[in-house]
Amino acid sequence: MNKGHDVISNYQKKQDALIEKRQTGHLKMYNSVRVRKFDGSFEAYNRQKVVSFCLRMGASRRDAETIADKVEAHLYDEIPTKRILQMASRYLKHYRPEAGLRRDLRSAICLLRSKPDWERFVQLLMKKVGYDVEGNRILRGKCVENEIDGVLRKNSQTIMLEVKHHFDPHTKTSLDVPRQVWATYIDLMEGFKLAYHDVNFTGALIVCNTKFSDEGKKYADCQRIGHLSWKNPLERGLEALIEEEKCYPVTMLKEVDKETESALGDNGIIMLKQLLDANPEKLSLKTGIRVERIKRLMENARKIILSLRLTRDS
Repeated sequence: MNKGHDVISNYQKKQDALIEKRQTGHLKMYNSVRVRKFDGSFEAYNRQKVVSFCLRMGASRRDAETIADKVEAHLYDEIPTKRILQMASRYLKHYRPEAGLRRDLRSAICLLRSKPDWERFVQLLMKKVGYDVEGNRILRGKCVENEIDGVLRKNSQTIMLEVKHHFDPHTKTSLDVPRQVWATYIDLMEGFKLAYHDVNFTGALIVCNTKFSDEGKKYADCQRIGHLSWKNPLERGLEALIEEEKCYPVTMLKEVDKETESALGDNGIIMLKQLLDANPEKLSLKTGIRVERIKRLMENARKIILSLRLTRDS
């Protein structure tokens, strides 16, 4: 038994050494290659971004490194980011066939409807992480009535929730958003003191599906407004919470187009888990989607969730 364990351990050490050698060698070889980002700016090629993309799509570490090798065989200066992702996705299908069934998480959440689906998605996610969640409300402040996207309660905290959504993953949430949230928060605080409403807020939280601009983040930090977004906070951003709580959107399924997403969303189905918990025949009657197609969506949802679980455990 120990001998077998030693063989596995030695094999893993060799694999780790090979990966380190690859990373070091490729860093030297490709550090002069510039990549054209979606906004038109340039950055140095970063192998780890290719590897991380493959890992997020369900590849093992070894397969992700191999895919990065294949991508790098076709690199050229000023190559667009989109081209790199297209190559990685194509190679990925050979190692993880189920990858062809799904979109990456970042693209998937962008494809949700801003209202009501993304707002509801965030409310459900906040509930999963331990908040008591009250949905959208209109509350009278000192100056005007204010519509807010939810009230979050945990222990002694009562938080005003503001949800923002962008269809383009590269659109940043600007300075205007935390400014507006702060103005709303102050108006509602003063409205509470005047007994115009009954919610005694202790803070505010902005949740958006993309990144914040530097100025937007700076203002939110200055006014102590909570902000949760893509890779923010660094140690536990939006994508990390979604992965931890397994709150995957139905739009991770590639075959879920805009019309299908709307039909499912209109019937409260915005997460893969909700789809799997539904009765296919009843859902077909409600949505107008053929029952055979719903069953296929459910089967592919199971495959995606299983592949994600296996990746995390490997």
